Amino acid sequence: MKLQIKRTIAFIAMAAMVLISTTAVAADAPQRVLILPFNIHAEQDLTFLENGILDMLSTRLTLAGKTITIPKEDARRAIENMPKPIGENAAILLGASLGANYVVLGSLTVFGTSISTDARFLDVIQQKPVVTFNQFGRDPGDVIAHVNQFAGQVGEDVFGIVSRHAQQPNTAASASPHPVQPPSVSSRTHPETVFNQTFGGGGGIMMTGEEPSGRGRLMLPAWKSRNFPIQIKGMAVGDVDGDGKKETVFIEDQTVHIYRLAESKFTKIKEISGNRVDSYVSVDAADINGNGIAEIYVTCLSETSGSLKSFILEYNGTDFGLIAENQRFYFRVIEDSHRGRLLLGQKQNVKEIFGQTIYEMKWVGSSLEPDSPRSAPKGVNVYGVTYADVLNNGGEMIVASDKNEHLGIFQPNGSEEWVSEEPFGGSTTYLEPPPENTSRSGRHHGDPYAEKRIYLPQRIFVRDLDQDGKNEVIAVQNKDAGDRLLSRSRIFRSGNIKCFQWETMGLYEKWRVRKVSGHISDFAIADFDNDGEDEIVFAVVVKEESGIGQGKSYIAAQELK
Repeated sequence: MKLQIKRTIAFIAMAAMVLISTTAVAADAPQRVLILPFNIHAEQDLTFLENGILDMLSTRLTLAGKTITIPKEDARRAIENMPKPIGENAAILLGASLGANYVVLGSLTVFGTSISTDARFLDVIQQKPVVTFNQFGRDPGDVIAHVNQFAGQVGEDVFGIVSRHAQQPNTAASASPHPVQPPSVSSRTHPETVFNQTFGGGGGIMMTGEEPSGRGRLMLPAWKSRNFPIQIKGMAVGDVDGDGKKETVFIEDQTVHIYRLAESKFTKIKEISGNRVDSYVSVDAADINGNGIAEIYVTCLSETSGSLKSFILEYNGTDFGLIAENQRFYFRVIEDSHRGRLLLGQKQNVKEIFGQTIYEMKWVGSSLEPDSPRSAPKGVNVYGVTYADVLNNGGEMIVASDKNEHLGIFQPNGSEEWVSEEPFGGSTTYLEPPPENTSRSGRHHGDPYAEKRIYLPQRIFVRDLDQDGKNEVIAVQNKDAGDRLLSRSRIFRSGNIKCFQWETMGLYEKWRVRKVSGHISDFAIADFDNDGEDEIVFAVVVKEESGIGQGKSYIAAQELK
């Protein structure tokens, strides 16, 4: 049997190489789709459901002139002697051996009356998922709607076809001549209700958490916004108009976007465009001046001079106006368990990019000034540092991303207490000194100064999320295909958010948010849906902006309770 499996794998690998190296395929030939049987995790026998899914997907994914599906009998014979369950790599190789351009891989998980549908549409040539689908339902019968939605998403995202089977009644862009009006939603509406309603032209998709190895699970609803045709570089959540409700602020290169969850829609409040020769680096939102309205702090670099020209916006009762500009600091808001949100600033250094000192910033009248210096280990900058009782012994420690992007805990004097084995954070936003001894930010590839490039670390939160009297550390981990070995570029294939707690000798994982395709560019822990409970809110970049195409990003939120 082992010899037969080895031969099967060898054959698949050879077939994959042949398919990938073949270029003489007619441009108008229908794409071949291999649909593998879904893995079903349930106490009862749901074989009938497995067969039904295969039949439904075969019909839904047969698009006239675009695709044909490989007969399910051929698929079953091909996997007969393969180890189960079939992973993503094996599925791609199997698709190559059968001459498929795409492979459908999925699973169903049934807990009592609840069901979770997970599916991926894999591109054999690119060797990665091009559509990732997660949906949560309250009855096994919801699988029919899930299959329709998945097929519709594939048709639209991959082939540019809006399928008549893509039943998404919760989407504002529904083609129905009599669209269903969503019920009104108050600030106390439970997120599970909100997430299943319309969000500003893009329906929400429910996801569930992922179980870390032997540590626990976060099997709670989550929400995904519609896709935005931009690359989101940073995001923050705060009450930026002083009405007592939180807004979500996110940035692209030269634009600030402000959205709010209201009346069941993720609604645009304001879009503020900047100068084309500027490059926005980061965004934060917090009421640092104490007037009851969260200011918007945007770190900005001039692409022409390379100098910092950060600015601050605040709502004045009718619009968002500048209250400070040409600020020579990199900004970052952190959380203090006793003092609330604090603003940190770090000056620019023409040689090292970052100045040596991180300051706590304070408003003095109408001016923002550096106040108390904060200690930090060498190589740590303002973007990947916070200060908290992470050991849960009453003492404040430094939690930071070191120069190698490993997550570390440091004594107040900078000495290392603990450091992770794996890198954390991960960003495509970088800073570098150009020849004129100035600093810039951007997406410039292939220049001779890339070896001095600094990729910005991500935020780190320290909070007692489960109210057990012990703080947890919450951090992003984006997986770089180059394993951080390429100084000139980053290629992120996936990312997730992990929660850790100190246990005698180090940080140990408690749970994680489900892995996403692409990378997480920023995140916050805040009551973004105004229901009185905090969520983890994060920006996901599916496709980076480039000279040949727009970016693609979305905002997601994961419930914590």
